[in-house]
Amino acid sequence: MNNSETPVWVILPAAGIGSRMRAEYPKQYLPVHGKMIIEWTLELFLSIPYIQGIVVSVRQDDQRWAECNYYQDPRVVTVYGGKERSDSVLSAVNWVYEHQPRTAWVMIHDVVRPCVRTGDLNRLYTRCLNSERSAILAVPVSDTVKHVQHDTITHTVDRTELWQAQTPQMFPVEALKRAFENVIHDGHPVTDDASVMELYGHVVDVVTAHRDNIKITTPEDLELVEMILGRAK
Repeated sequence: MNNSETPVWVILPAAGIGSRMRAEYPKQYLPVHGKMIIEWTLELFLSIPYIQGIVVSVRQDDQRWAECNYYQDPRVVTVYGGKERSDSVLSAVNWVYEHQPRTAWVMIHDVVRPCVRTGDLNRLYTRCLNSERSAILAVPVSDTVKHVQHDTITHTVDRTELWQAQTPQMFPVEALKRAFENVIHDGHPVTDDASVMELYGHVVDVVTAHRDNIKITTPEDLELVEMILGRAK
């Protein structure tokens, strides 16, 4: 496959409210070193030459997105998400499907993972377009994993084949659109975008990433991200 002729778009689902952060507004708009978290993420992807654009999926009543420095950037497209994350992703996927060639690929990324490394993105991009297979960033599980019921350990889980999924996760847009339409129609519970593809028989590879690609879920995560981004300044 000729990488230079393959459009690659980034999808940022940003319609969540982030209740576990206990903040007064969605966590993607929290400030870190003078910029919103979403601005750190957008800035990173917009700096990568092979990314043609970014589709941001927001709530219809979102008042803060318009305050973002990249809101009017011509490379950034806004669509409206739905109640579930899958609805928000499909809304963005549909935009890419309708406005780009059928050969396009998408990287779906958690908007609150602003510390993903460019080198990891490059290896994911190269792996997918050379193999023509979907792939995700992930890291091997390093801690001992316990199966627990009612606060009591039932057994220790063999971790030798366990990986912790990260984002971005990269897929061909046409196959992803069909898989998301099916999973929403069938009502299957899924925990990430790769799960959607796995359900319908698609092969998904793993590209080893770095552990500092942290997703901000709790106030403690925010503190770690502040340290990482502060070190990169």
